[in-house]
Amino acid sequence: MNPFTEHKTKVRELNLKAMQRCLENIKGGWSYFGLPSSKMEDVLYWKEFLRSVDAVERGLPGREWQSRHELMLTAMRHGIKCFKMHAGDIDDIMLDGQNLSWEFDVVNLDYTGGITYKDAEKHSKRVEALRSLIQRQAQQKKQFFLSITVNDRHQDGGEIRTVLNEMIKQAEPGCIESLHNAIKDSDQRQAAIFYICHIVLATGQQWFKIEMFRPIFYTGNRDYKMLNMTFCFKQVATRDAPVTGVYDVNKICTLTPILL
Repeated sequence: MNPFTEHKTKVRELNLKAMQRCLENIKGGWSYFGLPSSKMEDVLYWKEFLRSVDAVERGLPGREWQSRHELMLTAMRHGIKCFKMHAGDIDDIMLDGQNLSWEFDVVNLDYTGGITYKDAEKHSKRVEALRSLIQRQAQQKKQFFLSITVNDRHQDGGEIRTVLNEMIKQAEPGCIESLHNAIKDSDQRQAAIFYICHIVLATGQQWFKIEMFRPIFYTGNRDYKMLNMTFCFKQVATRDAPVTGVYDVNKICTLTPILL
């Protein structure tokens, strides 16, 4: 087994343990939405726990049909229950929101790139899509488990540094040092941890109580530096409308990455 395959297997194992902790009160299996790739290795690892799978596949330009065909074949060969394929870019699908119930138990965003890419107008579709996902799940009053996998190659136009500098203003001395180190580190995964937590918590704590699990660092294909982050969203029963919540920056500083 090559190191990447071994690391991904361990990530799936750790994610499953976190899912079981997060979703222990959900009976009859979990509904899945995400990016399983045409081999569906994540889905197959968690298969016995899933009652339905909504899989998104974009495919390579000019050969989109090939990956989508392989995905469908994989689902048929392995008897994936209640399988649906959605063709296109997952960020577009999360922003558009049509033709989906947005009552998923497990959301698996296993991206091939970084967490943010700014367009010519300085918008980050990926970040906007992540916010849209959380808001849609909140509208359905749905607790869920979120897994985000990215590498450290972002095209953020300085946004991550700006966000971390704002977080420094709210942090205690020990956490301030961690934030400064994350900004300066050539390995941008630590900075991505702070940035992703900022996006998730600032959006989600309006509706949810959110548990953060330990991030996972591992080496991907072509020696890319990979980061996996997981969160458990639980609806606050007394919260009928969104509230303005301030998350605790210092709690993010306590997240010690697991190194694979």
